[in-house]
Amino acid sequence: MKQHSTTTFSLWLKKSKNDLKAAKKLVQKPDPLYDMAVYHCQQTDEKALKAYLVFKNIELFKTHDLNFLLSKCIIIDKSFSDLYDDCELLTPLATEFRYPDDIFEPTIEEFDEALIAANKIYNFVADKLLFV
Repeated sequence: MKQHSTTTFSLWLKKSKNDLKAAKKLVQKPDPLYDMAVYHCQQTDEKALKAYLVFKNIELFKTHDLNFLLSKCIIIDKSFSDLYDDCELLTPLATEFRYPDDIFEPTIEEFDEALIAANKIYNFVADKLLFV
């Protein structure tokens, strides 16, 4: 198990927060970019969960699968299981709208759902890490 400094987990959390900020900025008028914004919602929580794992000295995996990362967090702290539905919603957003396909862009409602989930997971993890 690789040891990580507290600076490392805090940098992951800072990157996570920056993705959350980016998601919010990308939907500002006059030219909202919902496809890019939902990607940053997913990235917010991928980095937040990785911050927690780094803090707990768990080896990181190259994956966009939030449920996989969440399963690693649940082994350490069962309360993470409350985030399952949010991770289920966000995981496909890592790739779903990034490339041309049948569905080119998410709806405003899909973005709103993604942002709510991203905020929930980010705040959950930040609370765990900022009060240690």
